[in-house]
Amino acid sequence: MSAYSRLLLALLIPFVAVAHVFASDLKPIENKAKVEFYGKTLLMNHYYVNNKLHFNSAGTLVGESEEGTWPTNGLIHVDDIELKPNLVRLRGTREVLTLRTQDGKLGLQPILLTKHMELELEAANPIATLDDVHQTVARVLHEENYGRKMNEYWHGLTKITGVDPKTGRLTIEGGSDGIYGYLDERPVYFPSRIVQPPKTTHKEETDYTKAAAVKRTQGRTFMLVVINEKGYPEFLHLIKDLGDDLDVQSMAGTSQWRFRPATKDGKPVACVITIGWEFTSLY
Repeated sequence: MSAYSRLLLALLIPFVAVAHVFASDLKPIENKAKVEFYGKTLLMNHYYVNNKLHFNSAGTLVGESEEGTWPTNGLIHVDDIELKPNLVRLRGTREVLTLRTQDGKLGLQPILLTKHMELELEAANPIATLDDVHQTVARVLHEENYGRKMNEYWHGLTKITGVDPKTGRLTIEGGSDGIYGYLDERPVYFPSRIVQPPKTTHKEETDYTKAAAVKRTQGRTFMLVVINEKGYPEFLHLIKDLGDDLDVQSMAGTSQWRFRPATKDGKPVACVITIGWEFTSLY
């Protein structure tokens, strides 16, 4: 080994040792972060569609991803957290927020998708405390009272009083000028002769649940789906289910569909449509 090589090695060894010690020092912080973040549902500041995302230390996305809607693309259920000297890695699943009518009352139902997510968040400075973890996460995600957020965001004008179990045809009270409700100040229309309905461009299939397969459950689930001006499902409202978690399966599948948006006077508008899933036991 040359004198130059020995000198370079002598200089590098302390840095390697320091890095190793620093990584070891992160374990207690990581364990505390696991306890604190596990099972929490966090809302992304921007509702990116991709399931693997990397953000720089300013909280800006590195690379490209479509931006969807917060009820179907923004909620992350945290399953695990890993710390590196300058990185926080969150692993979890997407959570979709849906509406559900039960016993005549409208409520919220969070459902978990099966697709896993991974978010890599660069830290502005080397991570040394749990506060550093919180600051890094807060640049991209935050906790949210999503029940209140949904109530502030969605303003319904109609009440569903009945549904045909075979066709999904609804009996509805209320509404005016062909408007189902409002997303903030944006009207959501029913399809009509002046509102051309959305067209499906991409579908996701779904499977039987184990409970439904054992019972050989058959039938249809129906839901109302608000398709926004970009062709994304904005939110889902379950109006008829079959039990055995088939409602969860059908809503999870529908949340991943894509559409060509509805139009009114040649311009894209938000529109509500009925989607049905038919489950036929093969067992």
